[in-house]
Amino acid sequence: MLFVKYFYFTDAYAIYMIPEWDYSEADIPVRNVKYRDVYYMEKIVRQALLYDFYGELLTEHQKNIYSDYVLEDLSYTEIGNNEGISRQAVYELIKRCDGILEEYESKLKLVDKFLNTNERISRIHDIAAELMESTDDDKLKKKISEIEQISKDIYESY
Repeated sequence: MLFVKYFYFTDAYAIYMIPEWDYSEADIPVRNVKYRDVYYMEKIVRQALLYDFYGELLTEHQKNIYSDYVLEDLSYTEIGNNEGISRQAVYELIKRCDGILEEYESKLKLVDKFLNTNERISRIHDIAAELMESTDDDKLKKKISEIEQISKDIYESY
């Protein structure tokens, strides 16, 4: 059984974030998952989000290699063979792209704002669902549905 609280949708695929675990093996309800795997998964999620927000600011060459690594999950060797460069060059380019994207994020904070907004929208939805269950007033239920729709529209427009 996998406990998933937040879903983020990128151009490539749905990504899940695992809320505030201490990551000891006993606390992770996923079969055969170790701390290293969860850390790697969170790193890929972060790279994918950074790429979604700032990827267009990379050069074409950087975009091709970085998307192959992050979105297509190709190894350094596979990318190097496809691009006609060494494995070491691929590694260094990906590290450089990570730095560039993190630098953009440190200045613009778009990913942090997106995650924060998504959390707030999720909270609005949870409160609306609680209110919907606790009332029998049709007029109030209609207003609650309107609130849910507005929060959904905000999320989709973000």
